[in-house]
Amino acid sequence: TIKQALDSSAAGDTIFVDAGIYDSYMTVTSEDSAGVNITKDNITLIGKDSASTIIDPPGPNSITTMYGIYADSQQGLVIKNLAVTGAQHGIYFVNVATSVISGDSAHSNGFAGFKLSFGSDSNAISGNMAYGNVMGIYVEACTANTVTNNLILGNTAPGVIMENCLN
Repeated sequence: TIKQALDSSAAGDTIFVDAGIYDSYMTVTSEDSAGVNITKDNITLIGKDSASTIIDPPGPNSITTMYGIYADSQQGLVIKNLAVTGAQHGIYFVNVATSVISGDSAHSNGFAGFKLSFGSDSNAISGNMAYGNVMGIYVEACTANTVTNNLILGNTAPGVIMENCLN
């Protein structure tokens, strides 16, 4: 499982995720959970492609404490070629720095397809697709992030919001 691979990984490792639907979850806190919870620095998570490697945590996307891929206080992450659907936030970084989100898709999430919050600085979000969410990309209280070459369509609110950011 992805959880087993993450548990046995060390900083600098690359985890390749084969095609499939991954519908389990990991505990983040006593209140929060995620399809994938990254707790180590410098981890690379690469799916076969974002059309066939899908993170879909159980339950409705209205559960505000359920995330697709979640990381808090890490650096040097790479999330590539994965799809995330059915979570509150597809890929959610809190205080994550110098990381890359590339070639991913986020759709049918309850709020943001991609969300960076509170000190998630110097990250790159590029070459992704966000559709059918409330917001495509939401970046708040962060600095020096780049958002480039993403396809954002069919979300119910603005496609990209950068709030209280210095970019």
